[in-house]
Amino acid sequence: MREAVHRFSELKSKCEALAKENETLRKNEAEMRTRLQETEEKLKLVELTSTIIDKEDKTELKRQINEWVREIDNSIRLLSGK
Repeated sequence: MREAVHRFSELKSKCEALAKENETLRKNEAEMRTRLQETEEKLKLVELTSTIIDKEDKTELKRQINEWVREIDNSIRLLSGK
């Protein structure tokens, strides 16, 4: 009987730890989704403004877009667990 109580206690502790980890992961996922959405909005804005800027500014804009795309890719990778 003691062994069963001990095993129950261990399983309960593991369950509580997993519940905390799950909550943390859910918060992280929500944060990453928010960041992804913000980044996508920035990208849309950049795409709209890129048509009205001159050629010199386009180089910097392309660099910034590439950076944002990498940020989006990282966010997606984190969300997918890879």
